[in-house]
Amino acid sequence: MPQYEVEITGESPQRLRARNVEDAVRRAGLAEATVEDDPDLHGWHAVTASGEEVARVREHNRMRFRRD
Repeated sequence: MPQYEVEITGESPQRLRARNVEDAVRRAGLAEATVEDDPDLHGWHAVTASGEEVARVREHNRMRFRRD
């Protein structure tokens, strides 16, 4: 099962195992939130609730920061 990084506003990021982005947001405790479809340059998807951004989520890729 893939891992996702979820960063709730004002908290440190956490890694969760989930089937997809929406499942990761739900496992982080944000059941009423919606996930934006378009990621930003670094792969983060905005998570909104009641019209304001409450968190962001992206797929955790161990090789992203690897230097050759």
